[in-house]
Amino acid sequence: MDIIMYYFYYLSSHFENFSPVVRFTVLLTMLLGGLYIISLLKIGVVAYKAKVEENRYQKVKDKYEQALYHLLHTEEDKTALEIEAFLGVTTDKLKSWEKAYITDLLVHMTKGEYEV
Repeated sequence: MDIIMYYFYYLSSHFENFSPVVRFTVLLTMLLGGLYIISLLKIGVVAYKAKVEENRYQKVKDKYEQALYHLLHTEEDKTALEIEAFLGVTTDKLKSWEKAYITDLLVHMTKGEYEV
């Protein structure tokens, strides 16, 4: 915060003898420049999060795709413990995002929107 105040006082003293229009223009230019930098950072954060989500979904898809396809198209009745053993997971060790992506993958497979 001290850096911001330093530059504020520096610019206010530098433009002290100018007309109010020039001082207001400098203030608005600084404000818009700051907003531009903040928006660029925000765009970068959103793009990074989207890439992480895409990588997570791809990881879950690669890991469970064939096993889920086999489970959906088999005629055998299986218990929940047998399905967990077949998939190699335990529900208490799965992260919430993994559960969500497995559910999403199952929904797409059962709707017929997805072909393995």
